Amino acid sequence: MRFQMSLPFLLLVGLAVFLAACTPSSPATAEGTVEASTPSPTHSVPEVTPTEPLLATTTPTVAASNETPASAVSYSRQVQPIFDTYCISCHGVERIAAGFDLTSYEKVMSGSKNGAMVIPGSASESLLVRLVENGKMPKRGAKPTTEQIQILRDWVNAGAPNN
Repeated sequence: MRFQMSLPFLLLVGLAVFLAACTPSSPATAEGTVEASTPSPTHSVPEVTPTEPLLATTTPTVAASNETPASAVSYSRQVQPIFDTYCISCHGVERIAAGFDLTSYEKVMSGSKNGAMVIPGSASESLLVRLVENGKMPKRGAKPTTEQIQILRDWVNAGAPNN
């Protein structure tokens, strides 16, 4: 004799088996009620003791950069050597083009016949920085590197200190 099952019956049995497999089993008490089980040690949440800091105390890692921190820029050690390498042949030694002398801090800060060339605290408003960034200066010869231009920007943005 052949036993024939209907599709709805098979689906109902399959669902019951599935639900039974997915439902966690809990121990039963003598009265037939189910007791709540405590989580196993593998599922416990670690406790934080009061001596542990709640926030990270490590300094965040900053991606490597070619920028020199503005506070670390030195006029005498970094900025003046850039002027000496790229600028003073036209602005100080052989001649003083546009009345702009780059041979000393005082002369740089005194500007040109066109007015101030360095606006302390604002590289974007400083004509000196804009001309170098745009490649208009120096007119002849090698141009400063990206890193050297950033040093000029950082120095001006730091207030163009005489350090």
